[in-house]
This record gives sequence, structure tokens and C-alpha cells, in this order.
Amino acid sequence: MLADNEDSVYVFMTNLTFIILSRDTLLGLPVESTKDNTLTEYLKNYRIKIGESIREIREKRGYNQEQLAEIMKVSRSTISKIESGKFNFSMDYLSKFSWFLQFDFKVIDNKLKE
Repeated sequence: MLADNEDSVYVFMTNLTFIILSRDTLLGLPVESTKDNTLTEYLKNYRIKIGESIREIREKRGYNQEQLAEIMKVSRSTISKIESGKFNFSMDYLSKFSWFLQFDFKVIDNKLKE
């Protein structure tokens, strides 16, 4: 069950992989099979989805990339690369986005029950 807070970011853990999505992106995601995708494509696709989620939240908060970069003390190009999925960022960056854009992220254990 998803929380009513539309600005939450959901972190799914499947084995050792974290998948991070905004509520809007999560609810609109088509179910896709990844067995034909390579790991590189899989990671790239999720970096793009994460970046799109962050961009959606940033825009809802009324910031442009330059403004967010200034308050986060990073370059605008870093924000751009993260939002476009071209930059593999750390959990520290996710925490900074959460702090400055005022959204929550949750870890949901999605391990298969044996």
C-alpha cells in the first residue's frame, strides 16, 4: 500500500539493488520484463526514472536547476546529469535531494519469500 503523500520517493530493494521512484512515476510504470535487458541497460533505465522523479519533485517545489544547485552547493550540470540519468549518484545525494526538496524516501523490502 502506498502512502497518501504524493511527494514520497519509494526505494525498492531486490537482493542488493535499490530502485528509487516517485509515487507518480511508480503508479504510472508499465510492467516490463528485464530478462532480455543487460544489466547496463537496466541500470541506465532506472537512473533515468530516478532522475525524472527528482525533476518532477523539483519542479513541483518551484525550483529551477540553478536554484537547486545553489542551495545544495553543487553545480547546475550535476543536477542536470542526475535528472537525465547520466550520473550515478550516491545515497548522500539522494539524502540531500530529500532534505532540500522536502520529500521522504522509504525502503520497501521486496525480497521473494522462500
